[in-house]
Amino acid sequence: MDGALLAHRLAVVVNDPRPDVETIVRDYIRNNLSTLNELGLPTDNLEKKLSFEADLERSVTGADLVQENGPERIEFKQDLWRASARSWRARTDAFVGLRQDRDRAGAQDVPARAAAGGASLQPPHLIPLVEVVPGEKTSPEAVDDAVRVLRSARQVPRVVRKEMPGFVANRLATGDFRNAANLVIRRRQSR
Repeated sequence: MDGALLAHRLAVVVNDPRPDVETIVRDYIRNNLSTLNELGLPTDNLEKKLSFEADLERSVTGADLVQENGPERIEFKQDLWRASARSWRARTDAFVGLRQDRDRAGAQDVPARAAAGGASLQPPHLIPLVEVVPGEKTSPEAVDDAVRVLRSARQVPRVVRKEMPGFVANRLATGDFRNAANLVIRRRQSR
C-alpha cells in the first residue's frame, strides 16, 4: 500500500531489517509508476515523503497508521507488538493495521486505540479493498480512525465485526485464483 499512500501525499516511514530494503521499496514504487498514473494518481515527486528508519520504536513514533507486514510467524509478530507498544502508547490516536488478537497476545501495553487489525488485498494500488477487524479491546474510535485514514488514501475499508483466522476477502479470492489457474492449465493441456 506504500505507493497508494505516497500518491495521496501521506508520509510513509519504512522499517525493515533487510539491508537492501531501501532499494527494494524504491524499485517497487518506480516499477508501478505507470499503473498509478493510469489510475489517475499523482506520481510526481512520489518518493518525497518516503523515508526509512532502522529503529523500530522511532519508526512508529507519531504515526497515524502502523501497517505490519512481517513474516507469518506468530512468535515474530508477538515480539514485534511487544517491542513497539511503548511508542504507540505515546500517541493516543495511533492504531495498528493488519493483525488480529492472537498476534497481540502478550502485548498488554497496546492501548485500545492501537488494536485494529486488517488485511489489504494484493496489489493494494489496484484492489483498494481493506478489511478492518476490531480486536477484543479495540475502541470504536480506533475503528473510525482506521476507516478515516484508509479512505484518505482512496482505499475502501470494510469493517468485519467478528475476528476469525484468515480474512474473508482473501478466502473468496483464493477460490477465484484456483479457478483461473485451472482454466490456464486446461488450456495448455488442450494444445
